[in-house]
Amino acid sequence: MQPNPLSSFCRANLNLLLGRYHFPKGRIGETIVEENGQKFTIFREMFVDAPPKESRAPEAVFKVRFHVAKMSPRLNKVFSLF
Repeated sequence: MQPNPLSSFCRANLNLLLGRYHFPKGRIGETIVEENGQKFTIFREMFVDAPPKESRAPEAVFKVRFHVAKMSPRLNKVFSLF
C-alpha cells in the first residue's frame, strides 16, 4: 500500500518536529563529478534518524539535481526547500 501525499506530508513534518532530520555542513560547497563528467556542487546534505523501533537507519543515497530555468543558483537553493 502506497502512502498518500497527505500522510507523507504529515510524517515529514512530524520527523522535523521530533528532530530526526540533521543537516551537517561539512560537505557544503564540495563538487561531485559524476561518471558522465557532469559536475554538481553540494548545497545541502540531510540525514534521517532511524525509526524508533529500528536499530539503525537504512543505508541509501538519494540525489536530487535540478535547476529551474531563469532562476539564479541562490533562488534555486531557496526554492528547493519547498
